[in-house]
Amino acid sequence: MVKKRIVTNPEDTSRSIQRLADAIIKDYAVSTHDAVPALFGSVLEDYGVGNSHTREWIGRLRNPERLEHLREELYSIIEHADPFEDVFGALYMATSSRSKQSGLGQFFSPQPIADLMAQFTVADLDMSQYSPERPMPVMEPTCGAGVMLLSMAKTILRHHGREGLRRTAFYGNDLDPVCTCMAAGQMLLHVTRHDAQVASLMIFNGNGLAPMETWRPWLYATAKPDTPENVKQGATTPPAQAEPVIAPLPHVAATVDSPSAPSRLTGSLGRDRQMGLSL
Repeated sequence: MVKKRIVTNPEDTSRSIQRLADAIIKDYAVSTHDAVPALFGSVLEDYGVGNSHTREWIGRLRNPERLEHLREELYSIIEHADPFEDVFGALYMATSSRSKQSGLGQFFSPQPIADLMAQFTVADLDMSQYSPERPMPVMEPTCGAGVMLLSMAKTILRHHGREGLRRTAFYGNDLDPVCTCMAAGQMLLHVTRHDAQVASLMIFNGNGLAPMETWRPWLYATAKPDTPENVKQGATTPPAQAEPVIAPLPHVAATVDSPSAPSRLTGSLGRDRQMGLSL
């Protein structure tokens, strides 16, 4: 039996996402707060960059194999949305328990506000000083669902075109593993589904007030390396040379379960911040 598609009006992203969340609740009889991590965890698993957290979230659901249909609906929503539109931040903020928001200080920025901040920051920036090999770093140490990273990418695309994105490296971090997963999933989906190549994308899980060396890398997606061996599972340093296209799935590395210390990577990021943007 073929299920009826949930997305009846792809232009209305918020309603489509709400319908998708309602479908998860109906299918699994769980709260949206439990369903959202499982859905985004399944996205990272589908891209081959899952970890112990994503597997745990999916494992909480009855009949986790049914996530495949719901995940395909999410992919459809992303494909019909504007590039780098925040499709889950507002939903997550509205459905998160009041106690969790209070405990972690979670109050997400609405994307129109994030868009305005990005406009002030990068709209008139001279991107000629950067290149895919030496990109402009943009880092958000408390990224939530990734709205500021999404708005920065959206604004760079609008004012500097796809070449501007290819000259930008995006770094995000959040204390909440669910937010880390959401930011990684949203950015990865928009980059791949809209063919919006970036120099690199790295998402961490850690305390934004703590030293960067303590952050745990969740996702490392970089431009396609000259040699596939340069990027692998557990890698902590980007390749020296890269073509201005996003890496195919085998070259996307998640290191949350790796024993390798990320000190070299975060040390390099700390130096790059001197010439980049920290939000």
